Amino acid sequence: MNQGNRKAQLLFVDDEETFLDHLRTLAEIYGHSWEIQTASSASSALSLLQRHDFDLVVLDMHMPEIDGLQLLKLLQRRFPGLKKAVLTGQANENTRAACLNSGAELVFAKPIDPNSFKNIFSTLDELVNLPAEDGFRGVLKRVGLQEIIQLECLSRHSLIMEVKGGSQAGQIYIKEGSIIHAQVGETGGDQAFYRILSLPSGEFSFKPYADPPQISIEGQWEFLLMEAARIRDEASENPDSPNQANPIGFTGDQLENAVSLSELAQIPGETSRSGPGPETDLPPPKIHEFLVCSSQGAVWHEWHCQDANSRILFLEFVSQKSQQMAQGLPLGKFDRVEMQAAGERVAVQIQDDCGIFLRSNHHLPLLAFARK
Repeated sequence: MNQGNRKAQLLFVDDEETFLDHLRTLAEIYGHSWEIQTASSASSALSLLQRHDFDLVVLDMHMPEIDGLQLLKLLQRRFPGLKKAVLTGQANENTRAACLNSGAELVFAKPIDPNSFKNIFSTLDELVNLPAEDGFRGVLKRVGLQEIIQLECLSRHSLIMEVKGGSQAGQIYIKEGSIIHAQVGETGGDQAFYRILSLPSGEFSFKPYADPPQISIEGQWEFLLMEAARIRDEASENPDSPNQANPIGFTGDQLENAVSLSELAQIPGETSRSGPGPETDLPPPKIHEFLVCSSQGAVWHEWHCQDANSRILFLEFVSQKSQQMAQGLPLGKFDRVEMQAAGERVAVQIQDDCGIFLRSNHHLPLLAFARK
């Protein structure tokens, strides 16, 4: 990696700017064979990694919105050959084990003594200069567009994401964390966004933000991503669908009877196809946490879910009770539970191959995940 006169390229990721300034100063003293760059957020780090070739990334664990462990897992998927180390203020045994299992080569506790930094920098230098191992390294599962878009929206960034997959190419406009426009050829708005998110593979890149030709999307990004997941899932179940006019989105009778989550995000209360509901003081629908897991308990997607294990256990509990009630009542197995308290609602849906947990601020149906 570090050959000839080329200096090793290191990226330090930490949300404390003062600590990053301290690292820059110490790197001039102890890391004379390095060229370093810094990032104060996960999305900034990903943007730098898209534009530069780094030999090593050193990141903190405790950062807002996307913590270091989540970023570490994302880097392991997106850049499996990249060397990664962790520099954290809480380097306990559980943290060390989680980091090492997620692709970190080394885990350091943040030192107070400058001499300790000298030892850390020497160890990092050894790691940078370790020869690559023979054979292949990597993972089968790659990062999805959903994860990248989630990072950018949570960080409230403004940019244009260009996506290419096969013969299709499109753009997604994100302004201060909100998705405001998408374009694929002549198609714009929600349908263009869903078409981009349906691509099975491809490449993406970031460009500086510029105003789009129009504001074609107004729904919350959480709803857009969930609706895209539903559409992609439905398309995979019906790969030979004869409908060519609407390859992405609702088709046939569904267009008459269903309401998409992106539409719900724009309506200040409950609504129906026949017209708006009665006026209400309820705030617009907002998701607090969301999780989708397989029937074996593997997490497929989660958002703001602080304790995924407890949610999975609850889904298993609901599934077991469903089977027990089906034996006692001639009504068949139920697959959905809804609970509502003051200002908050939880909806759980059990399907043969997956479970869904959704907590929102008030009534928000799971139409987008109903199987046909």
